[in-house]
Amino acid sequence: MRAKSPSLTRKREPLESQDNKRAKHGVTDADFSRRDARGAAIQEAFHMKEWLSKEDDFVLKQAKKRAAIRVRESRAKPIDFLAVNLRFVDAERDPADENELEEVEVTPKNPSVYLKTLHLEELDELYGDLEEFYKLETNRSNKGYWRALLAVCKAQRKISKASKNGRDLADNPVSGEINKILLGKSVEQLIALESSINKKLDSTEPIDVDYWEDLYRAVRLKKAWLELDRMFILITKAAEEESKRKQVVFKNGKRQALDAPARYKLEEKPEASNQLMVRSTEKEFESAAARLYKQEANHELEEDEELFNREADVPTRVPKWKSKLPNITPMKPKYFNRVQTGFEWNTYNKVHYNEENLPPKVVWGYRFNIFYPDLLDHTKAPTYKIEKPEGQRNTNEIQEDMSIIRFSAGAPYEDVCFQIVDKDWDHSSRYDRGFKSSFDKGILQLHFKFKRVNYKK
Repeated sequence: MRAKSPSLTRKREPLESQDNKRAKHGVTDADFSRRDARGAAIQEAFHMKEWLSKEDDFVLKQAKKRAAIRVRESRAKPIDFLAVNLRFVDAERDPADENELEEVEVTPKNPSVYLKTLHLEELDELYGDLEEFYKLETNRSNKGYWRALLAVCKAQRKISKASKNGRDLADNPVSGEINKILLGKSVEQLIALESSINKKLDSTEPIDVDYWEDLYRAVRLKKAWLELDRMFILITKAAEEESKRKQVVFKNGKRQALDAPARYKLEEKPEASNQLMVRSTEKEFESAAARLYKQEANHELEEDEELFNREADVPTRVPKWKSKLPNITPMKPKYFNRVQTGFEWNTYNKVHYNEENLPPKVVWGYRFNIFYPDLLDHTKAPTYKIEKPEGQRNTNEIQEDMSIIRFSAGAPYEDVCFQIVDKDWDHSSRYDRGFKSSFDKGILQLHFKFKRVNYKK
């Protein structure tokens, strides 16, 4: 056998010394194999997590896209309205998906009102859908929106179940006390209260644990309600701005943006029916109602006008919709009304009065502007009715020559009534008569004057 080359022996010495070192420290080839396998597993887990994240993102985008399609095709579920709400302020919104609602004017739904209209079965299904969106969502702000919806939906399910079993959770005296504590508190105040409750629960002092835990849960729920209100303000503002961008006309082949105020100016129509005209479709009208309310509030009175905002003292009626929507608390609509007055120069007044000694003013007409921005079904217009309740004739509340005008609307509004002069209306559309009966973008307008008798001079 040939002897090993000295040079070969020297070259292998370092390798043999490395083997000796491994043996000395107890490290084997199997250990290296396990390390390599572990590194590969970690890398594979990282890639898997990245892939799952991308898959979740894809699933979330598809879910939002399907929601928009169902809204567009008028077959939306509760979750769809809430998902479409979010698209107005969604930082993760994909511009490529805009065509789903490009030709549809979407009215954002107020979650605080909308959830109260749902039945128990709808709330149960919605809660499961909300959980899925919450799990898939990664954007912090969006996640806060879904978290708040989950909390409120859970509370509404509890209320709905109790109502179905013939119980009213509001009858609980502890709940009443807690509601008083939370009434009018801001988010900052609630956070401070939540912190103090936690300290109380963590302390060793003897306390009523059930009460403090109930208060803690109520604080968390109140924060959720306020978060939804905050988000809805942002959503409404964004929806209004988007609506402005969509309103374009073609002039000489160029696209020109329309001014926003043109969206809510109402035309005068000589309709005599007491069923108000409906001219709104699926347009966003909450901001229009708010603008006109502010406009009416700041509008200076004409020389022949006076404010007329005193409601009639009549028994309160339970709204017709209440039996179908027991979880909603009826609310009074806001309004800005005016009464038009002037002088009547009949035979008696001509004899007893003159230009320097004027007769008492008489009512010539009324201008009612009543605001229903949160109306759940704005395709059904409010109605008005003239009535004189039995048993109240010849009383101080309602005089013989007076009557009641009652305005009624759908959920969540209750009736509002005013006492007016009982005379024949002039339904003509002449400018000086100005009869107007309309409902558009959440604003009811009823303007009328009474028929006048022309006295000979």
